[in-house]
Amino acid sequence: LTTLWAIQLTSQVCNSVTNISMNDGNNDFTPQILDSIIVWHGLIGSDREVFMYNINIGGAPVNISNNPSNQDFLPQISNGKIAWFSRGNNQTDIWLYDYLLNTGPTIISTHPTESNSFIDMNSQYISWAADNGFGYEIFLYDINSAAPPVNISNNSYDDFFPRISGSNLTYFGNDGNDNEIFLYNISLGLPPVNISNNDGNDDFRPVISNDYITWYGSNGIDDEIFLYSISSGLPPINISNNPGNDDRLPSISSSKIVWSGYDGSDDEIYYYDIIDPGAAIKLTNNFGIDDVNPLIKGQSVLWASDYDDIMFYDFNVCSNSINISNTPNFIDSTPNIQNGTIIWSGDDGNDREIFLANCENLFSLSIGINWCDGLDLPATLSINGTLHIEETARLKPLNTAPSCASTEEGLMYFDAGTKKLRVCNGTNWVDLH
Repeated sequence: LTTLWAIQLTSQVCNSVTNISMNDGNNDFTPQILDSIIVWHGLIGSDREVFMYNINIGGAPVNISNNPSNQDFLPQISNGKIAWFSRGNNQTDIWLYDYLLNTGPTIISTHPTESNSFIDMNSQYISWAADNGFGYEIFLYDINSAAPPVNISNNSYDDFFPRISGSNLTYFGNDGNDNEIFLYNISLGLPPVNISNNDGNDDFRPVISNDYITWYGSNGIDDEIFLYSISSGLPPINISNNPGNDDRLPSISSSKIVWSGYDGSDDEIYYYDIIDPGAAIKLTNNFGIDDVNPLIKGQSVLWASDYDDIMFYDFNVCSNSINISNTPNFIDSTPNIQNGTIIWSGDDGNDREIFLANCENLFSLSIGINWCDGLDLPATLSINGTLHIEETARLKPLNTAPSCASTEEGLMYFDAGTKKLRVCNGTNWVDLH
């Protein structure tokens, strides 16, 4: 990569890690976060319940399911509401709780077998997979209308892992031959469409953001990452293109996709930009260390490194990833993030708890062209106030002096010929040393 000139200044601080579940002797899993609210499911003895924690209030988490006769799992949160599923007494129930109005929890659907329900929700809809007695189907519930849920897959095969964005819903299911990726438009209400069309090969775990759906599936040789545009309707493209090595578990946010892929020695985290396409870029390069289960939200990427540390990378900060949990030999997993607040489920040496760390960019500046391993960054930068640099700043040498006029007074550059730092006094260039 060629950078004509660049100065890079970064600083990032993550505050101390806090155990917010405080559930000694019991395991806690799958935290989710929205604004100041965190939810997860955890054990009380042999009973699983759903807990809610308000960052602004602090204190002990609240048991919002309070359902000792059933096991409660996998809460999701959106727009002031929390949904989860419970199983017990030979049935599966889907629950909804409104924490803004403090109403519920209420059962919105019941299914006649105990099953894992792979639940997801957005501001208007809740979707889940559940066994209706004849196989797993995908169900959809409209929060606004509160009408009975609709079976949208409605076939004789198993369907799993629904994911919603706007009025589009995607999932994977068997078509009688293999597992394919399906798309359902909630507004149109037409039968789901097979968008993977990957006959003879299995496709799994789609995720969706606005116009794009991505998943991993076999090309007959290995697992690759595929991308589909809803608006174009064109066949999906292979964006990992990593022959002979498996790529799995993509995560998407707007136009950015990350996933875990094998590079011949271990699993690394890869990145692909839909708006500025090209070859996938490695975000990690840790020989002998597996980097797995990435999540991207906005400009932030989280993953588990060797299954025992939570790593954080920010596209706004052109620097190395940061170890947030820093707990070697203890398992950390399922990280999530909202506005610089990072949460995860981790082992404290006794059991699994939910941890919280606040990470904020105190200073993050990058100027240049195609800097930071191919990631495009701003070409100009203005600062009002004082710039403090604790470590180093680097100016790449210029062979030709830039313009020096009254409007450039104070401009600096490093001269490649004289090896001197020069400053513009408004008329001429002056050597500083």
